[in-house]
Amino acid sequence: MTTKLKGALIALMAGASALTMSAATSTAAARPPSISQDHMLDHLQIQQMIIDYYQELGSGAHSDLSEYFTEDALFIVNGKRYKGRKAIDDIYAELGEGGTELYDGKTHMLMTNLSVQFEDANTATARVIWTGVKNDTLKGPPRLFEQGREYDTLKKIDGVWYFSKRNIVSDSAMANQYDDTYMKDRPEH
Repeated sequence: MTTKLKGALIALMAGASALTMSAATSTAAARPPSISQDHMLDHLQIQQMIIDYYQELGSGAHSDLSEYFTEDALFIVNGKRYKGRKAIDDIYAELGEGGTELYDGKTHMLMTNLSVQFEDANTATARVIWTGVKNDTLKGPPRLFEQGREYDTLKKIDGVWYFSKRNIVSDSAMANQYDDTYMKDRPEH
């Protein structure tokens, strides 16, 4: 290979490398920042808290769900507002009494697309899509029975993450009691 050809090949490779790095830089700049190492443990704790919450909800054990909330939490379900743990206890008691047919068989709540953004060391926001899966019988196939989105504000108190605000939006199987308050577009966070 001639020196001229080698030089042209090296120049071509350098140009391609610079173009690749430029494309990677512009792609990285368009994406939101990744989770910092400082927030990695907090992200895992928030994820586990949401999983634990939905496992209890899916089991039909509604009595202790308000413990996942701060004392003065705001819980918005399809536009209807519940303020404080007492009101949150009441809505879950209502679900436990009126929703028995929903919880015959085995129910699982699946969470997908969890996104957590940290405001500071003790405050974060989260978004997640939830899907209810129902197993009516051991021999029959599972079925989806509801799906929606949630927009949460979380606070860390004494090292433990809690919901300070939850905004639940149904995308299917919404209860009739929310017909007048439902907002289909992204609600306030």
